[in-house]
Amino acid sequence: MSGPVLVTGASGFVGRALVERMCRERVVVATSRDRAQVAADAKWVPSPDFELGTLGLPLGEVGAVVHLAAIAHVPAGASDRARRRVMRVNAEAPVEFARRAAAAGVRRFVFLSSVKALGERSSAPLRPDAPAAPEDLYGEAKLAAERGLTAVARDTGLEVVIVRAPLVYGPGVKANFAQLVRWVACGRPLPLGAARNRRSLVSVWNLVDALALCCDSPAAAGGAWHVTDGRSLSTRELVEAIGRAAGVRPRLWDVPPSLVRAALALCGRGAMARRLFDSLELDDSATLAQLSWRPPTSVDDALARTVRSLA
Repeated sequence: MSGPVLVTGASGFVGRALVERMCRERVVVATSRDRAQVAADAKWVPSPDFELGTLGLPLGEVGAVVHLAAIAHVPAGASDRARRRVMRVNAEAPVEFARRAAAAGVRRFVFLSSVKALGERSSAPLRPDAPAAPEDLYGEAKLAAERGLTAVARDTGLEVVIVRAPLVYGPGVKANFAQLVRWVACGRPLPLGAARNRRSLVSVWNLVDALALCCDSPAAAGGAWHVTDGRSLSTRELVEAIGRAAGVRPRLWDVPPSLVRAALALCGRGAMARRLFDSLELDDSATLAQLSWRPPTSVDDALARTVRSLA
């Protein structure tokens, strides 16, 4: 292991798990707004204001940065002011931060990106070099950050590593995934029996294991790496797996997807319909082959731990 690593967004869903994981192996400098949510073994410093550009952090004492801090939830129809804030925090600030890190002598900058930088659907698993076609503001911002960081690497020699993740789940997951778990656990009928799509997922344990590896692996430098659980699921298969973890038999109705899509569209939930019925897979073969990485936690184990945490 090399020198200390600085983790931004350390009190977030992924950040908490990453800091806890890495504190077992090295010195971690964790930056967040909430000290109480950060592992006690980490050295904590208050989070800078990425929106205002006050990015002062103890960069001179770390060898690598893992940048997780971002605005995660971007509502549809956001105001111009909200859109500017998202682009500022999610796209511009990481690039400025990377330039400051390079100037301070930081060796490596690991950036957590998203499948959304490439798009919202796929007919085949998306390779790291797939044409980018983001469909929402969050994806546009992540793609802009990726491109800006690539330019910083070219200009300064900073080892930039981009990690793209699909939907991340685990204890603390919120929004639609948590709601789906609760619906399955309480026996709510779900019109998803005919959902035969393919979706990549990644548990928070597998994601942080890959992020930790990317801090040091010589092969990771300069690459964009896709990280998944190694097993894609249809929405139906996901519901069935959640049911097994919860000890219940899901109530699945075989309703034609076109009817469910139409009903959700009438309710203004077209985006939800796409997530339920469209395929979106990442090709992680390069990560497995070139980084010699394997997901340490199986899908079934990860779902069981997640369901228990939401009970």
